[in-house]
Parts: sequence; C-alpha cells; structure tokens
Amino acid sequence: SDLGSHALVGETALAVKAATLARELFREEGYSRGEAKVLKASAEFFMQQGNYTAAVRTATEGAILMEDCGDNTCATHLRYTLACLHLHSERFADAARAAMDGLKLARLGEDKRATLQMMFTTLEANNAILQSAAAEEKMTKTFKQGIEKMKRLAKEAIGISVKIKDVGLEAAANYWVGHLFLMEGRAREGIEAGMRTVELAYAARDVALGVRASVLAAHAHIALSEEDKAIQVLTEAIAAASKASDGQSKSMAEGLLEQIVGLQQQNVKALP
Repeated sequence: SDLGSHALVGETALAVKAATLARELFREEGYSRGEAKVLKASAEFFMQQGNYTAAVRTATEGAILMEDCGDNTCATHLRYTLACLHLHSERFADAARAAMDGLKLARLGEDKRATLQMMFTTLEANNAILQSAAAEEKMTKTFKQGIEKMKRLAKEAIGISVKIKDVGLEAAANYWVGHLFLMEGRAREGIEAGMRTVELAYAARDVALGVRASVLAAHAHIALSEEDKAIQVLTEAIAAASKASDGQSKSMAEGLLEQIVGLQQQNVKALP
C-alpha cells in the first residue's frame, strides 16, 4: 500500500525507492516470487508514468526470474504484462513474441484460463500486425498463412472454453473466428461465426461483445450485397444495447446503420 500511496501523490522518486527497497529485502530473503511481484508492479507503474523502456526492462527481468525458479504461473503473468506493454506502445511484433512465450508457459502449467488469456493476446498482437500490412501484402501467401494460423488458434480456444464451460470466453473465441473469416474474404462463414457469437455473448450477458459481433455480421452481409439483412441485424443490436443502457455499443451499431441507409438513399437518387 506504501508503494501505491506514493504513486498516487505523484512522488515518483519515492515510489521507485520503495519498490527498490522491497525488492532488495525479498532478494536477501531468497523470496523470488515476492521480488517478481515487485517487478510486475514496478513495470505497471513505469507504464503509467509513460516510461516504456523501464517498464519493459522490469517486466522482462521479472519473467526471466520466475522462469528460472520454475514458477510458470507467475512467469506467464509477467509475459502477459510485457505483451500488453508492447501492444500499448504499438510494437506489435514484440507483443506477438511476448504473447507466444506466455502461451508456451501457460500450456506447460496446464492452466486453461491462463492459456486462453495468452491465446487472445497472441491473436490481438498478430491481428495488429496483419491489419497494419499494406494492401499489396494482403494478397501474399505469407499473409494468408498468418490468418490460417490464427484461425487454428481461435478454434482451439473455442474447444478449451467449451471444456471449462465458460460461455463468455467461448463467445470471444467465436468472434475471432468470424473476424478472421471476414479478413479472408469468406463473408458467408463470417456471418455464421458472427451470429453464433451474438447468441453466446447474450447468454453470457456480454452485450458489448454481442453488438460487436452483430456489426461484424452486418459488414459480412454488406460484402455480399445483402443490405436488408445487415439492417435487420443492426436494428436488433441497437435494441439490445438500448435495453442494457450501453451507449457506446449502441452508437457503434447506429453509425454503421446510418452509413447503409445513406448509401441506399444515394443509390435510389442515382436511379434514372
């Protein structure tokens, strides 16, 4: 709590000093997990300060320390922290590497929830790499293989979430499958996965994800020139968001709906 109160007051030097002292005490006692926890807290603190380099250095140090001790659970947490730091700083290749390291550790520890968390982080990092690729790169074999690899990971995530009976995580995994189908230009399969996600997300009371999946399915309908179906999907999503008082999700669905209606009106005017 001492570390937290110093940070709140903005007394950066004191907070760092408190963390360093705590770390030295843990090291003297040979309590590596305590030392790693201090490193993890320090990494998060440095990130809040906008000191990316120090944050990455401390998180990496903590992860290596825990791997050396054979504490895969704590090492996985630190690799996750590291991946998030890289994602936040838009260093997507570094984020993908940290996430993959974390995923390997989570699999070794046989912690299914940690495995899923690292799978989603890996998908997020690789998706950012693919999204930032130039248009001509998106036609390459490497790009297509990247999507294929991600889809296998997302389908594996569906299997694990079904095993642990977590509908919310199953919905998230299905969303990734739909998103990747759409990136491949396979709109019909994208709609199927998107609508399956909507069903699961609402069952898990995750309205925000349900609406995002509806928007995904609507985009796929538009790609197939099925504007009326897209309008229907979005109208239902807006109703669900209104009922849940989720203004952000509601405006996201409304934004796309307005675009479709606007285009339809333009097309009508363009008719001779």
